[in-house]
Amino acid sequence: MVTRCNDNRVEGLDTKEGICTVQKYECNDFVDFGDFNCTAFISKNSDDIKLFELKDNTNGISVGNRVIFNRIIYDIQEKEDNVLKVIKNDFESSLLKFQDMGVSIERGIRVPVGKTLSPENDYYVDQWVAKWTRNIAKNYELILNGKSIQDLKDTCKDVPIVIVGAGPSLDKNIDELKGINAVIIATDRAYKPLLARGIEPDLVVSVDCHDDLILEYLNKVDSTNHTLILNSSADYQIARNWKGEILYFNMNHNGMQFCDRVLPYMFPNFMAVANAGCVVNTGVIIAGWLGCDTLILAGCDFSYPDKKMSCDTYDLVDNKFVKIEVDEEERFNKRSCKVLKNDIYTYPPFIDYAKTMEVLSKQQKINIINATEGGILDKFTLMTLKEAKEKYCNKDVSSYKMKLKKEK
Repeated sequence: MVTRCNDNRVEGLDTKEGICTVQKYECNDFVDFGDFNCTAFISKNSDDIKLFELKDNTNGISVGNRVIFNRIIYDIQEKEDNVLKVIKNDFESSLLKFQDMGVSIERGIRVPVGKTLSPENDYYVDQWVAKWTRNIAKNYELILNGKSIQDLKDTCKDVPIVIVGAGPSLDKNIDELKGINAVIIATDRAYKPLLARGIEPDLVVSVDCHDDLILEYLNKVDSTNHTLILNSSADYQIARNWKGEILYFNMNHNGMQFCDRVLPYMFPNFMAVANAGCVVNTGVIIAGWLGCDTLILAGCDFSYPDKKMSCDTYDLVDNKFVKIEVDEEERFNKRSCKVLKNDIYTYPPFIDYAKTMEVLSKQQKINIINATEGGILDKFTLMTLKEAKEKYCNKDVSSYKMKLKKEK
């Protein structure tokens, strides 16, 4: 989130309170922040930018982070003291690839009626369109020839569905998912923890476009018998590494030309799924598409109970799942912008995601049971996972699971 100042004042440098700042300099340029902790950047050369200088030395900035200047994205290549060596992001080259495909994208991203987005959203779109464009450009033929989630409509009507997130509480009750009579939709980060416990998800959902994080949630394992529901704009490496079936959808982000016009033009057979903020909420939308009327949440904390960031992490070592030891205190302390809700530490966007889930529940007429056993979700019926399992998961659903496989 970018806050623009109309004078030379600097507001809210305490990023622990969730405030980012933009300072206006005499050259009338705005200096913007990436999603890391920092104060302000000063351009050394506004025509041919190769260096940025930090106003204050900030250890939270490192190689691999990105900074936006005048709506252009730069990747940090080197850091020496408070000077950053940067290189322009590959936004322009990705656009050229799209032009070769016969697709034109306007800079500025206007909504269909011609009304421009707010400055904050405009900056946000410029940052993300670069990633979306690059990801599709790298996998265009693969995605174009891929399958859609369209045919899954109502395949699980009147069947309970469990959405499994990777929140800290999952470690409490994950074993209750073994043999459960419900369709299991796993978020990408919950995929390996489930497999490590011998639990096979029926569907795995991944929506994120980051190329520095998501792949590790899905790589190394034999995914041959698993189905991935994937955002067509997601990290391009995911589709290249996944061995099983992939069912694509287009991201719908109302008012953004890329989503409103470009994606439907490129992939007209793909169903559009609203950008609901997080992979769990995408799972809720998909559950509604499957015909679900009772949805059980597990591991969907949307917060950091007991100052733990996520469920236990697993990875494959010599073809065996091994729990990866992490320094939970260090991870928690590194998380900026933490706030308290219901006496639990959380992250401001998580609060918005929770509100979005309430809206989705009403729109799709889904009865959501929160069996997470922790976290900040307080607007849904609360049960333990064992209680929810006994009340709602008492009929054989194997035929529905088989139908999911046949419909692919």
